[in-house]
Amino acid sequence: VEATFDVAPTAGYSLLRNTSESFNTSIERADSDEITSSRQYSGSAQVSGSSSGSVGFQLSYGEYDPFLEAVLQSSGFSSAYSDTVTDIASKVCTVTATATLKVGMLVKLTGLTVSTEDGVFTIGAISDATHFTVVEAITDEGSSTVAASHGGSAFNEKTDRSFTFEKNMPADGDDHFFIFSGQKASSLSLSMTTGSIISGDIGFMGATPAASATSKDGDGYTASLTNELMNSVSNVKGLSLHSIASNGTATLVTDTTSQELSLSIDNNLREQPGIGSLFAQGIGSGRIKVEASATMYFANREIYDKFLTNGTMQLRFQVTDSKDAYGNRYGFVLPQLKIASYEAAATGADSDIMATISFTGEEDVLSGTASSIVITRIPSA
Repeated sequence: VEATFDVAPTAGYSLLRNTSESFNTSIERADSDEITSSRQYSGSAQVSGSSSGSVGFQLSYGEYDPFLEAVLQSSGFSSAYSDTVTDIASKVCTVTATATLKVGMLVKLTGLTVSTEDGVFTIGAISDATHFTVVEAITDEGSSTVAASHGGSAFNEKTDRSFTFEKNMPADGDDHFFIFSGQKASSLSLSMTTGSIISGDIGFMGATPAASATSKDGDGYTASLTNELMNSVSNVKGLSLHSIASNGTATLVTDTTSQELSLSIDNNLREQPGIGSLFAQGIGSGRIKVEASATMYFANREIYDKFLTNGTMQLRFQVTDSKDAYGNRYGFVLPQLKIASYEAAATGADSDIMATISFTGEEDVLSGTASSIVITRIPSA
């Protein structure tokens, strides 16, 4: 992470697990418009340049947290949440304070009287400063020994940050370092498909490129994390779609068995060129665009009816590496969505009818999150 935009740090670099990268430089030239008797161009000049790229990845816990924060322009994952539940009645949990909680966040409850119920729960509603309601079934109890916790949360905000990326391409026994500074996270895609590892791509738009025979990091790179990869087979939990009423009440859509689910975020970044500089002097941010799409087995017309009536939806899902009963785990909630498109067709004999649905996110004014996306972390015990 850069302390100053487009100033490459001289230490603190980390190796990054990836499946691909595409950082590169583009320079535009302008030919002279001079009229010559030789019927040739009299010269040309470099007039603008850009650097950008992307990192392909397979999802693992913690490795890409700085980029999740960056693409959300979040102030960062919050401090871990910890509280004590003093009472549980009809799924309503009484705690000391709910100020840092949001609808859709995950919370780990341990020490329940029915010990087999210890686990990760989804916050379905926050009624006041000391009460939240969980979605999942839980036994009533009066207790002061139930611990409530999560490992921090992040949501879309307006905190800008930039990175320097360095890649080494050894050839003929020599190192060749390519440095790309002033890189801001422009986009994120995340894809879950049956029979596959969860994969994604983070796009960047940046400023100045450079090359060197030596690394910028004189202290040596920090090693990558070694957490397990997350897959779409056994590591996706709690995938659910809800209809949201005007008062914020969420109603579960009955059948959402899916073959594919994807999430995308676009910050609508733009280069800010300036006189006296070949490359961008700044990177401007636009509105954040949060979208999701799903390919579901057609079961009924419930979602289609919401499409026709401009209904509001909410998408929730969790991904975990199954290190233990709790995580490591991320919880995602897109709290306020509109259905952008809906297609269901019989495409041929001996095949299932699939519904392909796309959603577009809005600022949540119904559930109280005031966000387009919220991510929660639950670390393993």
